Amino acid sequence: SWLNGVIAGELHRLLTFSGRRRRYFPPTLQKVTRNSLLVYAYSALLSAMGCIAYPWWPHRTDLLNGLVCMPMDFDTTSTILFWTLF
Repeated sequence: SWLNGVIAGELHRLLTFSGRRRRYFPPTLQKVTRNSLLVYAYSALLSAMGCIAYPWWPHRTDLLNGLVCMPMDFDTTSTILFWTLF
């Protein structure tokens, strides 16, 4: 969903240029690759947070309904973390 946000931002830029009757230059392959790698690195960081088990870390991964390991909020700090990051 983060990558969809990046794509939506670029579509917004395209439509803004179109509405102002200005020429739109699409992003270069280098810029697209950089943005994609940043999104994937951010996603990898968030998913790796579940593997780190520090007691002060506001994030835990537990079984959710016995089906899958999902990050779960367990107190106010972790709830704030989820609302700001996800």
